[in-house]
Amino acid sequence: GGMGCRTVCESLAVIAASLFLPVVSFECSEGSALSDTNLFPGFSRVGTIRSKVPDTMMHLQAMFGWNHLAIISDSGLQYYEQAELLQLSIPDFESTIYSVSSNNFDAVVEVMTQLVALKRRIIYFFGDENLFRQVICASEVAGTLVGLTWISEGIRSRVWWTEDDANVMAQSSVCDGSLISDLYEGALFFTGVGEPLTATDAALDCYEGYTSSTLHAEIQSYFADGYPPTSPNRTAVDYPHDGVINYVVDGVCVFAKMVEGMLAQGYAITDLRSPTEAVYDAVVDEIKQNIEFQGATGAVTITGNDVLNNFGIFQVSGTSFTRAGVADMHGNLNMSASDLSNSSWTEAPPDDVTSEEEFPILAVVIPSLVLFFCAIVCCAACTGRAAINSQAASSTET
Repeated sequence: GGMGCRTVCESLAVIAASLFLPVVSFECSEGSALSDTNLFPGFSRVGTIRSKVPDTMMHLQAMFGWNHLAIISDSGLQYYEQAELLQLSIPDFESTIYSVSSNNFDAVVEVMTQLVALKRRIIYFFGDENLFRQVICASEVAGTLVGLTWISEGIRSRVWWTEDDANVMAQSSVCDGSLISDLYEGALFFTGVGEPLTATDAALDCYEGYTSSTLHAEIQSYFADGYPPTSPNRTAVDYPHDGVINYVVDGVCVFAKMVEGMLAQGYAITDLRSPTEAVYDAVVDEIKQNIEFQGATGAVTITGNDVLNNFGIFQVSGTSFTRAGVADMHGNLNMSASDLSNSSWTEAPPDDVTSEEEFPILAVVIPSLVLFFCAIVCCAACTGRAAINSQAASSTET
């Protein structure tokens, strides 16, 4: 169980299968390869897959008239592959990929300077939080007009944009959490909704006495105070990944329901501790065919390798965020201009060209014309006088 990184999930899914160990990922939501039951037959993931990102981007492009997408990616293969997949999935949305590294801030500033010159205002980012803060900081260093539209995907730590990042501030001392927050205002991010959409907060099957919201709140309290509360070694978590809580809760429930189902079929607990290939196949079949329960993320049923669930469009406001739209599990995209606030987004400034109204016609053009015609008159007068003098001289000689 556990695991949140796609590359780790892909590697461990293969290794675990050779050891006859079923794998249930609590996240690993990016990429489509993990949905392939032929490649990863013993793998299941609870995290909501991101297959609705392309449709969401095209919807936003049409809604706001965006003409170009700047995709900034960490140069690492894990992130750059995601950037390429996004670009390929939206061929009708013109885009450019820029590769950057957290070890070269000057190069990041250079990229942002290019975007200023090209008047790019819509930026999709792939990378970790530290690099994201560097990119946002670099936009300030490059002199970017405040009001870029920042877009990203996946679960990140709580209000990560407010953190005073020592690594970023070492590059530019002005880039503290307050400035990054101002520059990041109105940003969009896409990830699984992670909770039921219904108004009713239903009781959870695996956690007696709890609903999705009450269990989520209790786990959050342990982040603040440490767990267990009486332990002298308990450790608080300043920036927890709140978005993954309900997926972890449901992932553990998958294992509990699997054990319950296997015992009901007559298997002994010792069979599950050291499974043979036959027992392993039965466990995988139990997980994929028979498990169904009310979970913290909603109704949980595994289809293929995935739990189909609702995908959310969220928007940042200050130190919080709101859900601005939903791409539901049935393929419907519910989002309108009224759901989003674009008041913090600004267009690129116009080119610095002096208009005709501003050109000093009276002060420059008219005096120039007067001088020009005066010069012509003077030249004509001088020429005429020279001709008269020449004629007079000729008469005298005669």
